[in-house]
Order: sequence, then structure tokens, then C-alpha cells
Amino acid sequence: MIDDVVKRRVCDLMVTNNPYVVNEKLVKMPISLYSCATLVNLNLSFVAMNNLPSESVCLPRVKTLYLHGVKFDGDSILGTLVSSCSVLEDLTV
Repeated sequence: MIDDVVKRRVCDLMVTNNPYVVNEKLVKMPISLYSCATLVNLNLSFVAMNNLPSESVCLPRVKTLYLHGVKFDGDSILGTLVSSCSVLEDLTV
């Protein structure tokens, strides 16, 4: 479902998983999210992000990045994600 939304070239995306539901699994973000050229505002809460090669991550228009309760599947994904946002103005982790 998130993949379908990203393919529609959205500018604003908010994904919030409910962390208070017992046995609720974190929603994994699709690979397409990491290279969405149209995203300007990305707000993720209680989701999981896969570790990808840095050349696969490109978010050239993201100005606002809000990450709350995000699980990173790898040590370098946060740095890669932030460095791929060349016009980033507001970051909350």
C-alpha cells in the first residue's frame, strides 16, 4: 500500500504505526520510498527502515524529515538517509 502511494509521486507522506497494540509488528518501508524524487515532507512513526546501499537512497526534495520510534535495520541507514536529503531544513529524530 505504501509503495502504491509513493508511486503516485506524493509530496507529503505520513506513516504512523500503532505501537501500543500487543504483538503489532513494525511496518517496513518499501524500497521505493528511499528514492522518491517528489517527497518534500516525510513523517514516519513506529516503522522499520531497511539498510540499503547509499547509491539507492536519493530524496532530493525532502525539506522536513520527522522520525519517531523508527527502527533502523543497520548502523548506517540514518546517516545515509539524512545525507540524501540535500535541501533538508528540519530534522527530528
